[in-house]
Amino acid sequence: GSFQSTDKVIDEEWYQDFIEADTSIRLVADFEKVNGEMHRTMFFLRRMDYFNSRERNNVLKLYIDYNNIARTISNSKYSSIVYVCKDDNILFSNDGKGGIYTEYGKISDDIVSNAVVDKSVELYGDQWNIYVMPGEKIVTNALKNNATLLILLIVFNILFPSLISGLINKSITERIFA
Repeated sequence: GSFQSTDKVIDEEWYQDFIEADTSIRLVADFEKVNGEMHRTMFFLRRMDYFNSRERNNVLKLYIDYNNIARTISNSKYSSIVYVCKDDNILFSNDGKGGIYTEYGKISDDIVSNAVVDKSVELYGDQWNIYVMPGEKIVTNALKNNATLLILLIVFNILFPSLISGLINKSITERIFA
């Protein structure tokens, strides 16, 4: 970590929004330049004004490992797609789209209307929405995707043994009555 003067960030949008807001804590998701590259970031802001002097705006900014959170959600083995949104931005999802170097996707009306779960959570003064889409019918999709394999299994496990059994039965009965 490092300490820096607020003069360096006074023109940045996240700083202005935080100072104008009447809150002392905020969790911010942003698309900003870090180490020369634009990527998704998430950070925790805390007003460091213990003496209630509004003359100075001391702010603590702690970066949260966005990549690790996104990877954990994306690798989750849910049977449904989950979207975590703030305003109209999709912050996290397990749909396999997006990435740390792309801007946040926008939530569509289709996602909002088709969600089976729509949960709003207030987090440090901001409204976050969680949308869970209908789960896949795993058995039905597996049967559709593997229809040829299923047919081959039926042929080799039911029809082929029945045919062989019938031929052996015929052979034995012909020998007995011959």
